[in-house]
Amino acid sequence: MNNVAFHLITATFNRMETTLKLFWFWTIIIFYFSGIFFISGCAVNPPPRVELETVGNSITDARQSIANAREEKAFDYAPKEFKEAENTLQKAEEMFAKRRLNEAIDYAFLADIKAKIALAKTREAKARYRIERAKDNKMEIYWNAKSDEVAIAKARQKIAEIVALDAQKNSEISSELAEMKVQLANAEQAIAKAEVENRLAFILNAPKYAEQKYNEADRLLKEAKLALASREFDKATMLAETSAKQAVDAQTEAKANAEAENAEVAKKKDKAIIAMTRAEFALEEAHKSMADRYAKEIYDQAVRALQDSKKSFDSADYENSASLAEQAKLSASNALAVVTTKKKEEKKSEEIEEIKANALDAVAKAEKALVQAFNAGASESADDLYKQAKDSIEKAKQALNRGDYERSITLAQEGIFNANLAIAKANITNELKKKNDEVIKNILNDAKEIPNVNVKETEKGIAISISFDITAKTKTGEEIKADIKPTLKSIAELIKKYPNYRVIIEGHTDNSGNDKNNLKLSNDRANLLLLHFSTVEGVPLDRLSSVGYGGLKPIASNNDEAGRKQNRRLDIVILVK
Repeated sequence: MNNVAFHLITATFNRMETTLKLFWFWTIIIFYFSGIFFISGCAVNPPPRVELETVGNSITDARQSIANAREEKAFDYAPKEFKEAENTLQKAEEMFAKRRLNEAIDYAFLADIKAKIALAKTREAKARYRIERAKDNKMEIYWNAKSDEVAIAKARQKIAEIVALDAQKNSEISSELAEMKVQLANAEQAIAKAEVENRLAFILNAPKYAEQKYNEADRLLKEAKLALASREFDKATMLAETSAKQAVDAQTEAKANAEAENAEVAKKKDKAIIAMTRAEFALEEAHKSMADRYAKEIYDQAVRALQDSKKSFDSADYENSASLAEQAKLSASNALAVVTTKKKEEKKSEEIEEIKANALDAVAKAEKALVQAFNAGASESADDLYKQAKDSIEKAKQALNRGDYERSITLAQEGIFNANLAIAKANITNELKKKNDEVIKNILNDAKEIPNVNVKETEKGIAISISFDITAKTKTGEEIKADIKPTLKSIAELIKKYPNYRVIIEGHTDNSGNDKNNLKLSNDRANLLLLHFSTVEGVPLDRLSSVGYGGLKPIASNNDEAGRKQNRRLDIVILVK
């Protein structure tokens, strides 16, 4: 193995770094422009009407993306994007609560995008750190490779000796040629060893701390290589061995001088590196055992401590870095220790998650049922049931938020039940109203066909008004005039045509005379008309009632005879409302 190996290793790490950077760069760009295109599309075209369930699913997706980002500690590596994602999700939930569904789904989508961007940036930062660590290890890999070269050279030497001796025994080559092959192997081994020692001296900063000895070792190594090229094998071996010895001396001197210059710092740095490595190993073991799930709080403490340790290391605060790394290792070990106990609770946790999912589903279905009830007009025609459904759903959401999932499901089901009852009641009410409106229309049309009456719709129903002067005085008292009886017969036929409605006969006078007498007069004539309808026209008595108001409810002015005549009336009111 030669210098090509080192270049291959270096190129491999550089390609890893470039590939990771390009991957995360284009990931962020795609998410960013996807968000812009979505927003632009919404600005050009009016947003379509969305379903409640679709918005709920979008908000759930955004929550999951934020949870994923939080698990990767995005609040440390991409705090701005993570905070924006949380704020945008909050806006989405506010719009959802206000039933502004188009705005809610837009905010939910943006929250999802921002959370994914935060996650991408976090992973990029972690990848960059791993690359930096890999760079630090490149020289170690290189020296492992160079050590392999020395081993290979030794093997080649041994093989050459054996081959030469065997060949010499078998008279395949001359003794001189065999000796030359052995010398070549010795020289190559010595040069390989010298290269390793010289390079190690360079890493130990011998050009600075042992300049003279390093330069001498380097000069001897170059002369050894020239001697090898000239096939002066013994000379090459001698020069290489001297170079290696000189390089070892340069290493010793460089170490001593470097330690004298900054011994304490180097020691603390090495200690910090070892502590961080052990902490990373402990965290990896904890992660493999799912400690991040079963002992999340302790595991997160370990992660935070290691992150803080790395920050301290980058700031050259090696002592604090080592201390934090030890804390991280201890926390990771503690997290690993509780995994066994926590795993026993996994089944119960899964059951809770299932109940939670059922609660979320029940609340979503209840909200959908409430919207359907509102669209059916239940908030007006079935107000009591609609309010009960709404109240149950609000309580279900509160129970969901505090983790009481079984109670949330029960309340949500109550909400669905009441919402469906409200829908049924609203549908019945609307159907009855529709039928009643048709009856009112028919009665109005029929009533308008009756001569000598005035017809109008009131808050009670349909009022058919006839002149008060429908009676004549006789020896036995007042009797209904003969010429008005055909009109009364038509009214009676109309009443009998619609047998499902009660009728009230209201008597009214003008303000002439005594109020007490007027009240009695209006009541007597209303009773007279009631008896006529019952005994003469055959209208069932249980459908009829009468009342006299005297002059309390005028419909025209009493200042002239025309107005007073209008006020003297009998109203036959069919109670259709």
